[in-house]
Amino acid sequence: MPLVAIAAARRWLRTLDSAMSARSTPPALATALVVFGFHTALALWIFVEVHMSRYEAQAGFAWFLLMGLDFPTTYVAWEYIAPTPVIRAVIEWGDGWGDGKNLRALVLHGVFGGAQWFAIGWLAALLLWPRTGLAAKWLAKRNLIG
Repeated sequence: MPLVAIAAARRWLRTLDSAMSARSTPPALATALVVFGFHTALALWIFVEVHMSRYEAQAGFAWFLLMGLDFPTTYVAWEYIAPTPVIRAVIEWGDGWGDGKNLRALVLHGVFGGAQWFAIGWLAALLLWPRTGLAAKWLAKRNLIG
C-alpha cells in the first residue's frame, strides 16, 4: 500500500511540474495553494497531536500558538463564527467521538487561517515572483534589472 501512495505522489508531482513548465497554472495561484497546503498540514498535525495526547492544557496552548500564526483572522473567527449554531453542531458531533473542541479548532483554523495564508501566498507571489511579479516588472520598466 505505501508503494502505491508513493507512485501516486510521484505521478502527481510530475503532472504539477509539467503544468508549471507549460505555464498553465499562474505562479501566484500555485504558490498560494502550496502555502495553503502547508498551513492545512500544520493544522492537521496539531489536531492529531492534541487528539492523541489528551492533555487539555497543552491542547489549548498548541492551538494558541497556531492562533498567533493566523493573526488576525482566527481571532475574528473565534469571536464571531465560533458561537454560531453551525459550529456548535460541529462540537456536538465531535463530542460523540470525544473531541468536539479540538475539531472546532481544526475547522476554524483550517478554514479561516488557511484562507488568510492562501491570500498572503497569492499576494506575495503576485508581487515578488521573479520576472513575472509586479515588483520585477516595475524594476525592469525602469531599467534597474536586466
